[in-house]
Amino acid sequence: MRYFVASIGLLSVLSLSAFDQSDKVYSAIESDDYVRADSLLGIWDAENSTDPELFVAKFNRYINESRHSFIALTDDVASSGEALMFTDSTGNVVGSLREGVEWNDAMFERALEVIEDGIRLYPDRLDMRFGCAAALSMRDLDGRLLDELKSTLKYGEKISYRWLWTGNEKLEKPVQVMLDGMWDYCTSIYNSEKDELAFELSEALLKYFPDELKFINLCGAIKYLEGSYEDALAFFNKALALSPDDDIVIGNIAQVNFALGRFDEVEKLCDQVLSRENADPEMVKFVRDLKAKAQDRR
Repeated sequence: MRYFVASIGLLSVLSLSAFDQSDKVYSAIESDDYVRADSLLGIWDAENSTDPELFVAKFNRYINESRHSFIALTDDVASSGEALMFTDSTGNVVGSLREGVEWNDAMFERALEVIEDGIRLYPDRLDMRFGCAAALSMRDLDGRLLDELKSTLKYGEKISYRWLWTGNEKLEKPVQVMLDGMWDYCTSIYNSEKDELAFELSEALLKYFPDELKFINLCGAIKYLEGSYEDALAFFNKALALSPDDDIVIGNIAQVNFALGRFDEVEKLCDQVLSRENADPEMVKFVRDLKAKAQDRR
């Protein structure tokens, strides 16, 4: 296998600072000029070694050098992922050209050490915490990612969610920013088919925010997929109590009841959605089909 390695350029793991010094640093990083970046960081460090934005800049510097994309020409036709496939004169696949990622583990861990130092000094900086989580997510370090996000939830409660962001600025809607970030991680993990991890993170969040409908629904969906139908029903019924007119929740409950063989209940729930004037069109189609299936099973 031959590799053609090129830097991916500047990663937006953390927001960039507005300071002139950081602009020069990020310009050097974007140009893959790490010698110049280190020189500038050294000057910055000498001037103000505890500047929170310095930790962010160092983190981005190490993260970017630790990650490289490559294009590989290979005869491994069974490799997963998207690729440009090559065939012989008979139409048989004989090779592929695909893109991948290589990591420098030592550089990556150095980036994490820097941002963890920053978090210890500035624990109210939500951007640092989410930046650390983003890096862990990129490497599929699931256990460490879960610990980082749980720690964020726990500390958030301690400070009444008065989070700060870049430049130590107060967030206007700190709780919403945190919840949106947590939801992004949950859905990303769920879409990666890591259901157990997504459930554990959602359940952890619900200990602090028990009425967050999206997370309750996600827990129900995960339990449904693993075949724990009664557990799924408990989550969906909780969601229904919070949002009794939610067509999606009603449809979810109908689907679980179908799996449990409770076809009379399925028809009743489907009729609830079908009787609404402004019901979601996709859900209308779903429950109409589900109702027909239930009638066939009776």
